[in-house]
Amino acid sequence: MATSIFVGGNSDIAQATLSLISDKSVVLLTRDPSQLSPTSPNHSVMACDPCDSQQVNQCFEAITQQHTVDSVVNFCGSILLKPAAMLTDSEWHNTININLNTSFYVARATAKYIKKDCSMVFISTAAASLGLPNHEAIAAAKAGVEGLSRSYAASYAQQNIRSNVVAPGLIESKLAKAIVGSERGKKLSLSLHGLNRLGQPKDVAQLIHWLLQPNNQWMTGETLRIDGGLSTVKSYPSS
Repeated sequence: MATSIFVGGNSDIAQATLSLISDKSVVLLTRDPSQLSPTSPNHSVMACDPCDSQQVNQCFEAITQQHTVDSVVNFCGSILLKPAAMLTDSEWHNTININLNTSFYVARATAKYIKKDCSMVFISTAAASLGLPNHEAIAAAKAGVEGLSRSYAASYAQQNIRSNVVAPGLIESKLAKAIVGSERGKKLSLSLHGLNRLGQPKDVAQLIHWLLQPNNQWMTGETLRIDGGLSTVKSYPSS
């Protein structure tokens, strides 16, 4: 049985994706394994700090010694909304570390230890392609992820490593609690999405699940936006 590696396996989107593949072997990498309780005997948890490149390499090496890996997803992410003048160096570097550096470490480990025949999925954000206020740090980090994925797809196409990005709008999750936790924040967020609802983890999970299908072998270098119309649709306010 082929195995998937989910990096940042405790995210809501990771868990929603996991629920769609209970019959597939999955290894979840997370800083704190005690937060995860796999519900399928095919799923296992391994301690790993994705921001530590050495730990990522060690985990990938150990997994590939025991499993044939055919897909890798990096679910690591953060949300920080501040204009540039208010961003501290620490906040900037932390945002780049969690979002962009983890993606590079995972991509490099995949090329080094899995080597071929693998579907890679990275998570970006619709904000990477829009000019949204106060998104300087996260937009820069996720735009970097998209550029990394396209170049990586070109570098490893001959090895049949396909690399694609999923770019969601705002998802109702623990990561977005600071934004949608207030009525004002939720109302503002809803007004930006043409479908007038926020995304759910399962919305994104279904797209990721599709990308991981063994018979999906002819897509690479793409960024797929699933954002309720945030990046494409401007609606009139409802009367």
